[in-house]
Amino acid sequence: MKNKIQIIFSILILTIASSSYAEIQLPKLFTNNMVLQRDMQVEIWGWAEKGENIKLAFMGNTFSTVANESGEWIVQLPASPVGGPYKMTIAGENTIHLKNIMFGDVWVCSGQSNMYFRVAAAKNSYKDINEANYKNIRLFQIDKDSNYKPKKDLASGEWLECSPKTVRKFSAVAYFFGRELHKKIDVPIGLIHTSWGGSKIQAWMDAETIKDFDDYRKQVEKIKKTPDYFAQLEQEYEEKGGNLLVKAIYKQDPGFNDDGTLSDNKFLNEKNWKDILIPGYWEDSELPGYNGIVWYRKKMELPKVFQDKDLLLDLGWVDDYDFTFFNGKRVGETFYKGTERRYKIPKEIIKNGVNEILVCVYDSYGKGGFWGPRKSHIKIDKDVSGLQISLQGLWQYKPGL
Repeated sequence: MKNKIQIIFSILILTIASSSYAEIQLPKLFTNNMVLQRDMQVEIWGWAEKGENIKLAFMGNTFSTVANESGEWIVQLPASPVGGPYKMTIAGENTIHLKNIMFGDVWVCSGQSNMYFRVAAAKNSYKDINEANYKNIRLFQIDKDSNYKPKKDLASGEWLECSPKTVRKFSAVAYFFGRELHKKIDVPIGLIHTSWGGSKIQAWMDAETIKDFDDYRKQVEKIKKTPDYFAQLEQEYEEKGGNLLVKAIYKQDPGFNDDGTLSDNKFLNEKNWKDILIPGYWEDSELPGYNGIVWYRKKMELPKVFQDKDLLLDLGWVDDYDFTFFNGKRVGETFYKGTERRYKIPKEIIKNGVNEILVCVYDSYGKGGFWGPRKSHIKIDKDVSGLQISLQGLWQYKPGL
């Protein structure tokens, strides 16, 4: 079953449109630190100028091929046992060097929200994260990106050695599975994480497979006959109301205007705000049993070094939906409790003196609010000095809708 999944995954990535390439290029699936499947033939592919001679050197052997009319080329490597690390060189008009390549077992890890749930959000995760030094477990995160047609490459991604730094954002289920498997069979493990909370299995299946099911055969045929089928579907969705939940919140909560901008009425003024500690669920402190919207506010004076620079606002995790504003300007919104909120604050909206963070949190059931263990902070965007201001501690809150 695993090999079949790998083959399907390869076919999806290998679907190529006719293009011309000035130099050799590789899909993002092939990078330093990658794991190749042991004991079976492996294909390495990419793109180059049509007719370009490609030489691939690997494990003491050299393989030659030529890019076809569409600029595609492919090399088949013979089956190899567990081993590594190896180096690979791919040469033509330019040369690409890859290193730290292992042969082991490669697993595609997919699913919905319980698979997307990250290591850092797991119970007592600090211990698992701090101990996650496994140089022969390699992680490949496929970021969320949807399209109606197969794409020739991923939008982003690279193979990373498992470490406390790289594992924290990875799928908890995938990592714990890979860790135990690695300990048991002692071979390199490659984990490709590709999941999307709430997605249906049909979205992950190709048209030919779906045609095997009577309920979907007619729909597949209709899609193939209608070039702009999905564009029509999106238009119909918008005409029928689009995201009805968000629109209902805008129209009913007193903190919003109908278009989602902040209301200038008295609801958001200085009165009737109370103190609350962040992080923490509001049910555990100030609002037991409450579902709906709670507005959070924090005011602070930023140091001079933070002014005239783009900032990064890191709120950690919010359960479930947040609408986040900085000095009255919307800077982001996210739905899903397991996603870290990181929003860019453009320097144009930063004030000298006091600045205000305003977060509208919507929770429909269970517990809601900012939740740990992740520490929230604000810092200069892309700054590596470690200078940041903690946002944990005392905020103000006010119930809304």
